[in-house]
Amino acid sequence: MKIEASYESVLSYQLQEIKEVQQDEALQLPHELDYLTIRDVSLSQEVREKLHLSRPQTIGAASRIPGVTPAAIINLLRFVRSTRQSRQQ
Repeated sequence: MKIEASYESVLSYQLQEIKEVQQDEALQLPHELDYLTIRDVSLSQEVREKLHLSRPQTIGAASRIPGVTPAAIINLLRFVRSTRQSRQQ
């Protein structure tokens, strides 16, 4: 019980992230996005290279690339959302 209580907030946060990705799986990624040079998103060099070579069209497609971590998908999703919002303003 003590362990479950300790991790309850972490589990809740991860479930929220899973819902985020599921809701925005069809979100189109910008065609001009240069994965190798963007600095406003935390992605490892390996993930950047995989995304650059694969050029996925959606978040869902990016999430299915072997070696692209769930954390990278969350970071990419939030980056794309924030840049879209800033362009709309």
